[in-house]
Amino acid sequence: EALIVAIFGLAFGLPVVATLIFAVLCFRIANRRLLVYRKQKILEEQVSNNIGTALRRGRDAIQDEEEFMSNLNKRAMQKMIGRTNFFYILDDFIGAADTAHSMYWDFVTVFFHITFTCWPVAVVIAMNKTFQVSYQGYRCLDRPDKCSCLREQTLLGTIPFVVDVFVYLYLIISVAESS
Repeated sequence: EALIVAIFGLAFGLPVVATLIFAVLCFRIANRRLLVYRKQKILEEQVSNNIGTALRRGRDAIQDEEEFMSNLNKRAMQKMIGRTNFFYILDDFIGAADTAHSMYWDFVTVFFHITFTCWPVAVVIAMNKTFQVSYQGYRCLDRPDKCSCLREQTLLGTIPFVVDVFVYLYLIISVAESS
């Protein structure tokens, strides 16, 4: 069993660590771009709210971006963060974020969100179940008491349960975020 743990650690441990490092880097880059996007949206909102004042008073009434960002209060930023969540950015990517929609387009958008959320979950659950069945089958292959062998819990056998918990937690959070 020590050999299986070593193979499991090498086969899954290294790719998981590499994936986590890559995911953290992608998250940091995406977070920077999202902050720039949110600042741009707030600036556009400020300009559209003050367009009448700017036209009446001339060019001096329009604040430059640095001055606006320094005077920006936290409440406006929190409102913009609430409006530009992950699914808003996804809608903006397909070009449907700030437009009026028909009922049909709302159904298509919800279907797209659910598909985007559930597809990675389905892949992870399928791989997890395959690992669980394979491991149980290998471990209980030569045992005459298969039923009692399948009931026994091992450390490696609890990994699929832990993965399932995290996957379902992700699914619940993602569905709540999309609504």
